[in-house]
Amino acid sequence: MIQLSAIMLRPLSRGLMTCGRRRLLHPPTSSSRITKVEQMRRGILFKMGNVTPSRVVGYYVIFPIIPDETVENNIFLANIASNADWPTLSSATPKEMYEGTIRLMMEYGATVMEHLEHLKNAKEEEQTFENVVDPLLTEEYDVNYAFQTLILRMLTDWPLCTNREFESDMHHLKIMCARDQMEKLTDEGFQNAIKSLYSKRYDMDNWKVRLLEYYLLEMKASGLDRHDEKTRKLIGSWSKFVDEYRAKYLTNIMTTNDRYMFTVIDRAILKDAPPHILRILATDQLEVEKGPWRARMAPQSIMPFMQYCGDRALRANAWEKWTSRASFEHDFYNNSVNIEELRHNNEGWAKTLGYASVSEHRLANKMAGSPETVRSFISALTKRMRPVFMDRMEAWSAFAAAKEMITTELQPFDLFYICRKEAEHHYEVDPLSLMKHFPFWETFANLIEVLSHIFNLKFEDVTADTKLERCSTDVKIFSVDDLTSG
Repeated sequence: MIQLSAIMLRPLSRGLMTCGRRRLLHPPTSSSRITKVEQMRRGILFKMGNVTPSRVVGYYVIFPIIPDETVENNIFLANIASNADWPTLSSATPKEMYEGTIRLMMEYGATVMEHLEHLKNAKEEEQTFENVVDPLLTEEYDVNYAFQTLILRMLTDWPLCTNREFESDMHHLKIMCARDQMEKLTDEGFQNAIKSLYSKRYDMDNWKVRLLEYYLLEMKASGLDRHDEKTRKLIGSWSKFVDEYRAKYLTNIMTTNDRYMFTVIDRAILKDAPPHILRILATDQLEVEKGPWRARMAPQSIMPFMQYCGDRALRANAWEKWTSRASFEHDFYNNSVNIEELRHNNEGWAKTLGYASVSEHRLANKMAGSPETVRSFISALTKRMRPVFMDRMEAWSAFAAAKEMITTELQPFDLFYICRKEAEHHYEVDPLSLMKHFPFWETFANLIEVLSHIFNLKFEDVTADTKLERCSTDVKIFSVDDLTSG
């Protein structure tokens, strides 16, 4: 049973019938806290203490608890049902917003199933955009609106909880939202209706045609339009192996994050580092200025270290370890086999779906559309950027020789540090002093002035003139008008 509450969405224990007894496989704990070793250990102990039944004698059907939320007792749902222009960000409680969103998602899922059943009996000549797609769009809009509003509220004004609990809550919610919206694309009747509508698209509005094209691209890219058993098995096999080796690849990367540490004791080595960088690298958050400071093999740690570490040898060592992690230097965590398996299985998956290459498969439902578009963009960018880069490289080399006594050719591990130093020297900028010259609201006002000029927009602060609800009194509300289209 899944208990939906205001603070958490937790998978509870599932039942298993063996020898007339019901054993709990998982404690009521976040599944993210259970390691693979613990799961394997529990599986072994379970098999040792329980005889495997010779045949399945029964099963449990587990239904979710549907929140008792309606427009009569939930302010958030009432606001959405009335098509109000602004959400109830302060008057609705976190519980109302969370359970109201869950209720909307469940109702939308039921609507999708009913609509798909209806399409099975609909004749092709009677199918139109209005009776095939439109019945789902309104509820889909409400679900997305509720979901995005809930995220806004959770990120700004939510009962205190740990990051792990917050991520776990959002994980289940995101999966539920994505699953419900993709459900229609898996139905063969809906797919055939979309194909039929697209073949008669010439009198449709442009936005309707684009939506149909999006559905068709998603169906093909995911293999949802393949219904013969052999192809379905092939797609399932390729997909399974891709997921398996991707998980192994990421596990190896994450495992090697802490294999190498780069510790700095001398404050002079990080003399240019601002307070927020020292806080990231400090081993003791209460002694940020005194140190020691340590970088680990993770982007949020190693990149600031490369920018502000004044010791060239230490930078070189850190860069070498960073670029070679999970490679041939690590026997157990070597990712070369996983990369080859990912390449092989992704290629097989793409060709099974009818694409010539992995890149064509990956870009089919993206904005670029095709590998040729990407290659053309990269070629044009290279022609423009190469002369600029060569010019900047000369400036960086001259600065490094004059200020840092680096007379040899600059290496990749030098650029993080030298580029920052040269820019600060060239423009005579002190980062610590610069931070004081960019207060938020004054900077925001200048930014929207630039945007107004570029896009012909009009921003107006209406915070004092409206009674629109806010998550916090620090929030300001702007009306935005498009002066081009009105």
